[in-house]
Amino acid sequence: MKKMTVMVLSTLVMLTGCHASHTEKPDDMTVQRVIEVPNVDKGTLFDTSRMWYASSFNQENSVIQYENRENGIIMGNGLLVDYTFLDEHRIKFYLSTEVKDNKVRITAVGANGFIQGTDDEKVQDRLRDHFKAQMNDMILGFAEYISEPAIPPKTDIW
Repeated sequence: MKKMTVMVLSTLVMLTGCHASHTEKPDDMTVQRVIEVPNVDKGTLFDTSRMWYASSFNQENSVIQYENRENGIIMGNGLLVDYTFLDEHRIKFYLSTEVKDNKVRITAVGANGFIQGTDDEKVQDRLRDHFKAQMNDMILGFAEYISEPAIPPKTDIW
């Protein structure tokens, strides 16, 4: 029985080692930015960040996986769909937003082995570049949103 267990485990280890997959280094798949927002408290920045999720994603409740107002953290999952010729590639990513008084840090990280549907290195490189460009655009949009007052000051004029 012991020999059988060792043989099964050895086979599993060898098969795992033979599996061909293209994984990215974490640094290759991370886009991060710290946004300074002078004179804005943590609570307001948290609320504005939450509003950005609601306005930027069709179903923010399925995107947001965790949020903690006290700690100033919102975490979620996203999916970017890219088409190469007639092939569809799904690019899964994680998104986190951390807020403090006067600043917000937003980070997008492509999931390990995030590019599915191709083993071609050139296509992988193009998809990685496209992912980073899309995440940079999204983060720039977030920076603009968070820097503008999301809720205009109250007035009696309607």
